[in-house]
Amino acid sequence: MLQCRDDIAVLDARLAELVARLDGGEPGDSRWAALGRALDARTAANDRGDAAARDAGDDQIGHLIVAGESDALVWHQITQTMMRRDRLARSAMRQQVALETLVPVGTLSAFIAAVVELIAHSCCYDCTHRLRDGVNELLIRSLESRPAPPDAAPDAPAS
Repeated sequence: MLQCRDDIAVLDARLAELVARLDGGEPGDSRWAALGRALDARTAANDRGDAAARDAGDDQIGHLIVAGESDALVWHQITQTMMRRDRLARSAMRQQVALETLVPVGTLSAFIAAVVELIAHSCCYDCTHRLRDGVNELLIRSLESRPAPPDAAPDAPAS
């Protein structure tokens, strides 16, 4: 789960970096408005026969189009990064829920011992010991059949 949190933090940093790369934080309509003004200026220059102003307008329109393409690529990267972050967050949530449902082995053993003691007060000595031995045997077999986690503590959780 810590790995997921670290990965989410990296993706958050990447999102911040991508958002910062967008066109100065201006809304997308400002680029369209600037493109419209540049086209109007270029058309007016063409109507006047001003080749230098027309060429400058063409350059400005080209620059705005390239910048818009760059923003579109950044938005695509933002979308992909947000989707990866969402998948990781869901995975971290599933891991958290799974961890919350685990019971430490020591707690489980103490619970079983308490149940056996309760039964001991209602049954004969032999029945109580057979029950205790049977429960212990089941617990041992259950723990032996599970693979040990890589960083298992002495009181590792059991499901």
